Amino acid sequence: MNIKPQFEMNQQEPSSTMAEVLGWVEKNPNWSPATVKDYTSQIKRCVEIFNTNTLADISSKLDAFLDRFPRKTFPSGGFKSYPSFLAWRKKMVTVLKHFHGIMSRDQKLRSREDEWSKLIKTIKFNLSKGSMEPIPLAVLANEARSAGKTPKQVSKDWLQMICDEMPTPRRNAVCRAVAFLEKVRKEHENVAKQLPTENLIVEKNVRRRANMAIPQNLEQEIKTCIQGICQGTYDEIADEYSNNLSQATIGIYWAAAKKYVNFALQADELNQNNINLEAVFEKPVFISAMRAWIKDSDQATTISDRTKRAYLGKLIAIAGIAGVDTSFMSAALDSNQNMKNGFQEAQEMSASNKAFCQRLLTSRPIELSFQSLHVTFQNAANSLMERNSPSHVEKTHIIQLGMLAAFSAIALWGVPLRLNNLRKLRHRGDNPTFILPRGNRKRAHILIPSSEVKNAVNIKAHISDGPTKAVEIIEWYLNKIRPRLPYATRSEYLFPGYKTEIISPNSLRNPLYRFTRDLGIPMTPHNFRHGLASIYLRDHPGEYSQAARLLDNTASTVRKHYAWIDEEAELATVQLELAKQAGFRHAS
Repeated sequence: MNIKPQFEMNQQEPSSTMAEVLGWVEKNPNWSPATVKDYTSQIKRCVEIFNTNTLADISSKLDAFLDRFPRKTFPSGGFKSYPSFLAWRKKMVTVLKHFHGIMSRDQKLRSREDEWSKLIKTIKFNLSKGSMEPIPLAVLANEARSAGKTPKQVSKDWLQMICDEMPTPRRNAVCRAVAFLEKVRKEHENVAKQLPTENLIVEKNVRRRANMAIPQNLEQEIKTCIQGICQGTYDEIADEYSNNLSQATIGIYWAAAKKYVNFALQADELNQNNINLEAVFEKPVFISAMRAWIKDSDQATTISDRTKRAYLGKLIAIAGIAGVDTSFMSAALDSNQNMKNGFQEAQEMSASNKAFCQRLLTSRPIELSFQSLHVTFQNAANSLMERNSPSHVEKTHIIQLGMLAAFSAIALWGVPLRLNNLRKLRHRGDNPTFILPRGNRKRAHILIPSSEVKNAVNIKAHISDGPTKAVEIIEWYLNKIRPRLPYATRSEYLFPGYKTEIISPNSLRNPLYRFTRDLGIPMTPHNFRHGLASIYLRDHPGEYSQAARLLDNTASTVRKHYAWIDEEAELATVQLELAKQAGFRHAS
């Protein structure tokens, strides 16, 4: 039985589904029965993993699959562990590549005898076994062949152009291939002869649209307005301002202004010779800037509708204090669909955070893993430290795990601080915000003034000791881990950085996600807040004020984001009662 190549078919049928992929796999004569059985079982799992009713509801597009399941993420639903997810993903990618003819197309390109195959053979002849980069070179060669370019015709501009449009894994492969060719070129003249004379350079990161510099006069106007909004009320007796907003809030105003002004400066309606605060908030400029802002699809700069709406609220305040008419801006909050979506998003927890909380509340093992993360991280760090000669990577992991152990101890058994507040805890100097137990002081305390908190509320909390091992782990971190950080002796912060006196957000966020993903509970720092509040409200239905105290938030905000826990529990109770009334006494 001859099967028409799916790559050709799908050019005419772009809306193929996983149901068609399943049918194609089941009839494929080129695979053994065991292979067909394995692949069909993986495809059938998609119904549960995608949370749909049928395979016909799932697109078979490879790019859509890769976007939904990046290699470094872990969609915990449907998988017991991260390795099991990777195994399923690898098989699905293989199936989809075969189905769409990508695999056979790449094989034909690799087997082609041309200038690229000649270059690869030359490199293989000159290098020892194991020093090649076969896969990256094959990826680069196939990209060039598809564009009709020989090795000598490749340029750095062309390389950058294709890399800016590639998925991250493929872009990384091309970058590795280019770096490898430049290295081999310097060592072997016969390879250099087959390459262009110019050096092949490509940026690993995608080039983004450059932000335009804000004119100095406009920047000063904006900062003056923000100061007027955030400085609070003037006390004539004390000759000072009180009730001022926190630095975090001031930062949000400035971020909103920079984001908007960047689009406004690119608007055709703006007179480039007369740029001031009143000009950037004129109605034609506002409409043009907001249209560009909403359409922005750059993954490095795009923000959610919820954030867009919050930012627009800040812009209205800035324009208002400057005396600019804001009626059309306020009207956009009610009329624009993106702003409406933003309002709706602000009324409830995001889907990803809700899924995390639901998993905690429905799986006792996951809940226990979450509440003992500080101990797990400490044990992992100690295990690495016990090795005779840990590698450079292992030494880095010791620091990361030790820092996460202290981080988790505070978040789980002290107070689940926002990341910015937690990284800025000071345990040295004359104004510490983290106080260790000493002498008659029996407990470790966190004392953060309102000026450093997003919602301008003083934070005062102690850290539970005893069986939780929280304080014990923090002291272990201070004695065993913190001294390993380069800035330890020069920083007053509890979490010093590698190159600065304070750790960067990503230096905490990225290791936390990676290590918890491997534990089967991938999470971000903010998930500590969501997880603890969810567990508390599950066991204490309706006690939003107590949960608000835990989060240093308002009861109304907590109710808005966590009411679904009570609602789901109430519905389950009603359904159970109805079943009992109908005579099903053992309903559950």
